[in-house]
Amino acid sequence: MKSLWVAVVFVAAIFAFGCVSQQGQMVGNDRDAHGCIASAGYSWCEVKQACIRPWEENCTAIKFRVLTEEFPPYNYKDANGNVMGQSTETVREIMKRVNASADIGLLEWTDAYNLALAGPNVVLYSTGRTSLRESLFKWVGPIASWDFTFYAPKDSKIMLFGSEDAKKAGKICVAKDDAREQFLLEKKFTNIDAVALDSDCPKRLVDGKDDLWLGSSSSFDGIMEDAGMQKGDVQEIYQVKKNLMYVAFSKDVPDGIVEKWQAALGSMKQDGTFDKIAAKYANAKRGGALPSMPALDGADRDSHGCIGSAGYVWCDASGKCIRPWEEDCAKTIMPGSDRDENGCIGSAGYTWCAASQKCIRAWEENCTAMMPGSDRDANGCIASAGYTWCASSGKCIRPWEENCTSPMMGSDRDANGCIASAGYSWCAVKNKCIRTWEEDCASPVQKEAKKFCNKTNVASVYTCGQYVRVVSSLIGGGSAFYTNGSMVAQCPLVSPDYISAQCNLLLFGNNCIEQQVC
Repeated sequence: MKSLWVAVVFVAAIFAFGCVSQQGQMVGNDRDAHGCIASAGYSWCEVKQACIRPWEENCTAIKFRVLTEEFPPYNYKDANGNVMGQSTETVREIMKRVNASADIGLLEWTDAYNLALAGPNVVLYSTGRTSLRESLFKWVGPIASWDFTFYAPKDSKIMLFGSEDAKKAGKICVAKDDAREQFLLEKKFTNIDAVALDSDCPKRLVDGKDDLWLGSSSSFDGIMEDAGMQKGDVQEIYQVKKNLMYVAFSKDVPDGIVEKWQAALGSMKQDGTFDKIAAKYANAKRGGALPSMPALDGADRDSHGCIGSAGYVWCDASGKCIRPWEEDCAKTIMPGSDRDENGCIGSAGYTWCAASQKCIRAWEENCTAMMPGSDRDANGCIASAGYTWCASSGKCIRPWEENCTSPMMGSDRDANGCIASAGYSWCAVKNKCIRTWEEDCASPVQKEAKKFCNKTNVASVYTCGQYVRVVSSLIGGGSAFYTNGSMVAQCPLVSPDYISAQCNLLLFGNNCIEQQVC
């Protein structure tokens, strides 16, 4: 029995020794700030927001497939064949700010929706964010708002006093896989007639095939035009609810990229670009003409001379303008042409080893094979001897001899003097260290702003200095400004020429950074 115990201990010792490198580091403990394990050949790829091994995949920007449907005035094709609309211009501006480029495809909703579900790298807008869809996509928004409205033939006698009344009013026409169909399914409607296109529904009402159409007043004019019908052919009988629209990403898109898109949208809302785009399409929502993009004939050349309207973008690798669906920019790299500043060829898996002063491939040669003691880092720690820097103790340690994560209580003060181990973090609003379960970091203005978050017809709420800005979800509703609980100004969405002096000052003249609360 004693010999068996000795054997077990001996095997465990061998296993423990095998898990430690010759330099004393545990395998995989050399993760960088992004969590990439350099010893396994991984490095951070900013454009993909992921750790990659260069010999397995190129660090080139993800090629998105951006899709939408015909849903004016948010997304539609103008007379010149250009995809336009309020949501389209918003998405294009986001892509510009995150240095992404992609052609926008306009498909039937069901086809676009199923492609986004399947992926990879599909972006779908304008998408209603429903409980059924919440876990199916990653989300950025909101980018616009719209309503669900019941319509009937012009001579119909149907009357609705609530959405539940529609369950007994005959067949309801709705676009398949649309947020409106999912709304009806969630509400247990059984009298649904799902069709491919929203514009099929008004035709079916007039032809007597359906009794109701769940459409939207936001897109009504454009849909009736697409159907080749007059607005008076159908009548609005009940508006169900207001909804927000988002950009939906297929689940495979890295979180880091989704966060960049959301940040870009936030910057658009702060600098006024978002409101300017919405104002451009406000007239169309009231029955006016849809904006159209003029034919450019090559006038939209970028700094490289690439014509965006013809689908061309610049490819650094080949040094020319290409169209991504015709030529892959990543495949135009000549073998060996991707040398870094040290002459190492990344596509062949080489990285620079400062210790040996040469290019190596990590799976062929260990960068720490050097003269003992010659590999001191910036803190003077000798990696070949197993030493790493421990900031908490302010010295070089070997992790198997001493634990860096057990500093003296209170020694983990941050740059503001807050002791994290005691639960303290910095509150810039109050200019002091606090524990969030003891007191709220929110300023009085932020607390006042939160009161508006769940109110009716509120799209979003911001704070800026002493003011709370409440953005209406109603078309043309604009923003209302409050301070100390009282409204100081109501600023509807109008042409810049008609903005009052007070609204102009509040919207564009406040010397503060607007922060979104909800």
